[in-house]
Formats: sequence, structure tokens, C-alpha cells
Amino acid sequence: MVLKASENGADGVLVGIELLCAGHGVKLNDLPARETVRQILSILKFPAYEGLPLS
Repeated sequence: MVLKASENGADGVLVGIELLCAGHGVKLNDLPARETVRQILSILKFPAYEGLPLS
């Protein structure tokens, strides 16, 4: 699955995200706009985690 690396517009608003090799979920630790990404993934019912992956 490929979802696109996050990019911020000139005003700092998140405008896109690419997540590679995310078949087992998305590790949120190093992502900018982490809470926004978490909310979007939750709406899409896509697993997201911080720290160790979900088992």
C-alpha cells in the first residue's frame, strides 16, 4: 500500500502524505502533524501506532 511523505504548504498546513510499506499500520512517531494524520487514518479505519507495531 502506498499512501504519499507528508508535505506542508507555505502556511504550514499539511497538504499531502505518502506512507510506504504501511500494510501493517503506520508508525506515527516521526511524522509531522501526527495528530492530524492519526485522525485521518482513524476515519479510514487504517491502523496507526506509536512505538512498537501492533501485533
